[in-house]
Amino acid sequence: ATNRTLLFCVAVLFVSFVQAATTPRSQAKLTSIPGLEFQPNFDQYAGYINLEGTTKNIFYWFFSSQGDPANDPVILWLQGGPGCSSIGDGLFLEHGPYYPDPVFSNKTVNIKSNFYAWNQQANIIYIESPCGVGFSYGTNVPSDYETNDNITAVDNYMFLQGFFDIYSEFSTNEFWVTGESYGGVYIPALAYQIL
Repeated sequence: ATNRTLLFCVAVLFVSFVQAATTPRSQAKLTSIPGLEFQPNFDQYAGYINLEGTTKNIFYWFFSSQGDPANDPVILWLQGGPGCSSIGDGLFLEHGPYYPDPVFSNKTVNIKSNFYAWNQQANIIYIESPCGVGFSYGTNVPSDYETNDNITAVDNYMFLQGFFDIYSEFSTNEFWVTGESYGGVYIPALAYQIL
């Protein structure tokens, strides 16, 4: 009976920790990136937003604008697929502030500045959505991974509520939602939830 009680207590503590998985802002701030070849002139944060009332945890990477963060718009980037990574594709291969530059001779990767980065004039949020894509995860398997366009839209809206609770100074900035491919389905579905 003692072992069962101990196991139950450990399980309750684990579930309590996982359900409160939103990364505190102080821990989300990134101050260095391995292989980065320049000193960024912008703030960046990466972590998880727990979707309130669920066991879903959505991973994000947020870059403040290189211009005027307090007044520049906030962009939410939704990668297509469905199921493609916003971090792996949108951030690192398209319009993020960095791009990987592999050095095949010594099997390393340098991270270089992207001259065409969208965060030159906007604050940008990359999220791994829906739950199960990239670093996003749920602990109620398999139901956290069952999805459709409406569930994804509701989850993305819940993500935004959690995000702007933490980064409230950006909540009055102009807000844009953009993406590519299947993002053309995600975007209007999210807009419907917002309105």
